[in-house]
Amino acid sequence: MYKKKKSDINGLDESSMMGISLGMSLHNVFEGLSIGVGYAISVKLGLVVSLALILHKIPEGITYASSIFAITQNRRKTAINLFIQGLFIWLGAGLSILLSYFTEINEKFMAIPIAMTAGIFIYLGGTSFLPVANKITNRTIPISFVCGIIVFFIFRSISELLG
Repeated sequence: MYKKKKSDINGLDESSMMGISLGMSLHNVFEGLSIGVGYAISVKLGLVVSLALILHKIPEGITYASSIFAITQNRRKTAINLFIQGLFIWLGAGLSILLSYFTEINEKFMAIPIAMTAGIFIYLGGTSFLPVANKITNRTIPISFVCGIIVFFIFRSISELLG
């Protein structure tokens, strides 16, 4: 009888890694689309979207790399998976450039991928991240949450001042 190879975290195995990687790949394509669409609309919007996604990618990358390493116990496989995920961001950005060549840049059309990405972020935050954070009794979690909101308003105020 075939026995699944288990990792040390919650019984995850290599098939779990494939599911995580496929989900992240789709997520990264939409992020790349958002970056490309942002630049297609205006350089300023592209920079704002890029900055937001860079800030988002740091904890996301750490989480993804930690999960993959916990499953594979192999640094090389983890690095290869991270590299592949980076390619999916470029794929999304390339798709947005390709779309801009075949369609006239229309803000309503180009806003669709940005809205979809925002919806994914809000959905994940509301259904996955906040419930987990609320289970932790450490005071730094709610303080970090409020700090994140404050940072958002600071960046929004700066972008409004810049025009």
